[in-house]
Amino acid sequence: MMANTFISKEQFCRDYHVGKATALWLIQTGLLPAIDTGRKTGRYLIADTDIQTYLHQRELDPKKYRYKGTPPSSSGVSLKPRQARAALMALWSDIPDLLRLRDVAQLLGYDERVIVRWRREWGLQYLQASQFIYYPKQYLIDFILSPLGQVQYPKSPKHIELLRKVSVQNDS
Repeated sequence: MMANTFISKEQFCRDYHVGKATALWLIQTGLLPAIDTGRKTGRYLIADTDIQTYLHQRELDPKKYRYKGTPPSSSGVSLKPRQARAALMALWSDIPDLLRLRDVAQLLGYDERVIVRWRREWGLQYLQASQFIYYPKQYLIDFILSPLGQVQYPKSPKHIELLRKVSVQNDS
Protein backbone atom coordinates (compact mmCIF):
# COMPACT_ATOMS: atom_id res chain seq x y z
CA MET A 1 0.00 0.00 0.00
CA MET A 2 1.27 3.47 -0.88
CA ALA A 3 1.90 6.03 1.82
CA ASN A 4 -0.20 9.19 1.87
CA THR A 5 1.24 12.21 0.17
CA PHE A 6 0.56 15.64 1.59
CA ILE A 7 0.17 19.10 0.09
CA SER A 8 0.04 22.46 1.81
CA LYS A 9 -3.16 24.44 2.26
CA GLU A 10 -1.83 26.99 -0.26
CA GLN A 11 -1.22 24.27 -2.87
CA PHE A 12 -4.72 22.89 -2.16
CA CYS A 13 -6.17 26.37 -2.81
CA ARG A 14 -4.31 26.68 -6.13
CA ASP A 15 -4.96 23.16 -7.40
CA TYR A 16 -8.63 22.91 -6.44
CA HIS A 17 -9.67 26.57 -6.87
CA VAL A 18 -10.66 27.04 -3.24
CA GLY A 19 -10.25 30.41 -1.51
CA LYS A 20 -7.79 30.70 1.36
CA ALA A 21 -10.49 31.75 3.84
CA THR A 22 -12.67 28.84 2.73
CA ALA A 23 -9.80 26.37 3.09
CA LEU A 24 -8.98 27.67 6.57
CA TRP A 25 -12.66 27.45 7.54
CA LEU A 26 -12.85 23.85 6.25
CA ILE A 27 -9.78 22.92 8.30
CA GLN A 28 -10.92 24.71 11.47
CA THR A 29 -14.36 23.11 11.37
CA GLY A 30 -12.91 19.65 10.76
CA LEU A 31 -14.61 19.25 7.37
CA LEU A 32 -11.16 18.89 5.80
CA PRO A 33 -8.69 17.08 8.09
CA ALA A 34 -5.21 18.59 8.13
CA ILE A 35 -2.00 18.40 10.11
CA ASP A 36 -1.06 21.64 11.87
CA THR A 37 2.72 21.98 11.65
CA GLY A 38 2.69 25.13 13.80
CA ARG A 39 4.86 27.02 11.30
CA LYS A 40 3.89 30.47 10.04
CA THR A 41 4.09 29.49 6.37
CA GLY A 42 2.95 26.14 5.07
CA ARG A 43 1.21 25.62 8.39
CA TYR A 44 -1.36 23.03 7.30
CA LEU A 45 -0.64 19.79 5.45
CA ILE A 46 -3.54 17.93 3.84
CA ALA A 47 -3.44 14.26 2.80
CA ASP A 48 -4.43 13.41 -0.78
CA THR A 49 -6.93 10.86 0.49
CA ASP A 50 -8.60 13.51 2.65
CA ILE A 51 -8.84 15.83 -0.36
CA GLN A 52 -10.50 13.12 -2.42
CA THR A 53 -12.96 12.42 0.40
CA TYR A 54 -13.70 16.14 0.70
CA LEU A 55 -14.31 16.49 -3.05
CA HIS A 56 -16.64 13.49 -3.06
CA GLN A 57 -18.57 14.69 0.02
CA ARG A 58 -18.81 18.20 -1.42
CA GLU A 59 -20.48 16.74 -4.52
CA LEU A 60 -23.03 14.94 -2.34
CA ASP A 61 -23.81 17.84 0.02
CA PRO A 62 -22.60 21.19 -1.40
CA LYS A 63 -24.46 23.34 1.16
CA LYS A 64 -22.54 21.78 4.03
CA TYR A 65 -19.21 22.79 2.46
CA ARG A 66 -20.16 26.30 1.30
CA TYR A 67 -18.37 29.07 3.18
CA LYS A 68 -20.51 32.16 3.54
CA GLY A 69 -18.00 34.45 5.26
CA THR A 70 -19.57 33.93 8.68
CA PRO A 71 -18.21 31.79 11.47
CA PRO A 72 -19.64 28.30 11.62
CA SER A 73 -22.10 27.83 14.44
CA SER A 74 -20.52 25.82 17.21
CA SER A 75 -17.67 24.71 14.93
CA GLY A 76 -19.96 22.55 12.88
CA VAL A 77 -21.59 20.81 15.84
CA SER A 78 -25.09 21.30 17.11
CA LEU A 79 -25.56 21.62 20.85
CA LYS A 80 -28.71 21.27 22.91
CA PRO A 81 -28.13 23.49 25.97
CA ARG A 82 -29.23 21.14 28.77
CA GLN A 83 -27.51 18.07 27.40
CA ALA A 84 -24.43 20.11 26.48
CA ARG A 85 -24.22 21.52 30.02
CA ALA A 86 -24.41 18.01 31.50
CA ALA A 87 -21.83 16.72 29.00
CA LEU A 88 -19.42 19.57 29.82
CA MET A 89 -19.86 19.01 33.54
CA ALA A 90 -19.07 15.31 33.02
CA LEU A 91 -16.01 16.08 30.87
CA TRP A 92 -14.73 18.61 33.38
CA SER A 93 -15.59 16.63 36.51
CA ASP A 94 -11.90 16.48 37.53
CA ILE A 95 -11.32 20.22 36.97
CA PRO A 96 -11.52 22.55 40.00
CA ASP A 97 -14.67 24.64 40.44
CA LEU A 98 -12.67 27.90 40.50
CA LEU A 99 -10.14 28.55 37.75
CA ARG A 100 -7.48 31.22 37.33
CA LEU A 101 -6.90 33.03 34.04
CA ARG A 102 -4.04 30.80 32.95
CA ASP A 103 -6.10 27.68 33.75
CA VAL A 104 -8.98 28.85 31.54
CA ALA A 105 -6.59 29.82 28.73
CA GLN A 106 -4.84 26.46 28.93
CA LEU A 107 -8.11 24.52 29.17
CA LEU A 108 -9.56 26.11 26.02
CA GLY A 109 -6.32 26.70 24.11
CA TYR A 110 -6.42 30.49 23.87
CA ASP A 111 -4.01 33.23 24.77
CA GLU A 112 -4.78 34.83 28.15
CA ARG A 113 -5.60 38.11 26.36
CA VAL A 114 -8.54 36.42 24.62
CA ILE A 115 -10.01 35.35 27.96
CA VAL A 116 -9.54 38.90 29.32
CA ARG A 117 -11.36 40.25 26.23
CA TRP A 118 -14.21 37.79 26.86
CA ARG A 119 -14.44 39.13 30.41
CA ARG A 120 -14.22 42.83 29.56
CA GLU A 121 -16.12 43.01 26.28
CA TRP A 122 -18.33 39.94 26.10
CA GLY A 123 -19.40 39.57 29.71
CA LEU A 124 -17.67 36.39 30.86
CA GLN A 125 -18.60 36.36 34.54
CA TYR A 126 -15.96 36.06 37.24
CA LEU A 127 -15.38 36.40 40.96
CA GLN A 128 -12.83 38.73 42.50
CA ALA A 129 -11.23 38.02 45.85
CA SER A 130 -8.81 40.80 46.82
CA GLN A 131 -6.50 41.17 43.80
CA PHE A 132 -7.23 37.71 42.34
CA ILE A 133 -9.79 36.96 39.64
CA TYR A 134 -11.39 33.52 39.51
CA TYR A 135 -13.62 32.01 36.85
CA PRO A 136 -16.13 29.55 38.28
CA LYS A 137 -16.51 26.46 36.12
CA GLN A 138 -20.28 27.07 35.94
CA TYR A 139 -19.79 30.59 34.58
CA LEU A 140 -17.32 29.33 31.99
CA ILE A 141 -19.74 26.64 30.82
CA ASP A 142 -22.56 29.20 30.63
CA PHE A 143 -20.36 31.45 28.52
CA ILE A 144 -19.18 28.69 26.16
CA LEU A 145 -22.78 27.62 25.51
CA SER A 146 -24.12 31.19 25.19
CA PRO A 147 -24.61 32.85 21.78
CA LEU A 148 -21.62 35.12 22.50
CA GLY A 149 -19.45 32.12 23.28
CA GLN A 150 -20.57 30.43 20.09
CA VAL A 151 -19.45 33.30 17.84
CA GLN A 152 -15.83 33.20 19.03
CA TYR A 153 -13.99 32.90 15.72
CA PRO A 154 -11.63 31.45 14.92
CA LYS A 155 -11.94 28.83 17.60
CA SER A 156 -8.81 27.23 18.99
CA PRO A 157 -8.21 23.56 18.18
CA LYS A 158 -8.79 22.69 21.87
CA HIS A 159 -12.11 24.59 21.86
CA ILE A 160 -13.22 22.79 18.67
CA GLU A 161 -12.24 19.42 20.11
CA LEU A 162 -14.15 20.20 23.32
CA LEU A 163 -17.27 21.09 21.33
CA ARG A 164 -16.96 17.89 19.32
CA LYS A 165 -16.68 15.78 22.47
CA VAL A 166 -19.73 17.52 23.93
CA SER A 167 -21.61 17.01 20.66
CA VAL A 168 -20.80 13.30 20.64
CA GLN A 169 -22.01 12.93 24.23
CA ASN A 170 -24.99 15.10 23.30
CA ASP A 171 -25.98 12.73 20.47
CA SER A 172 -25.73 9.56 22.53
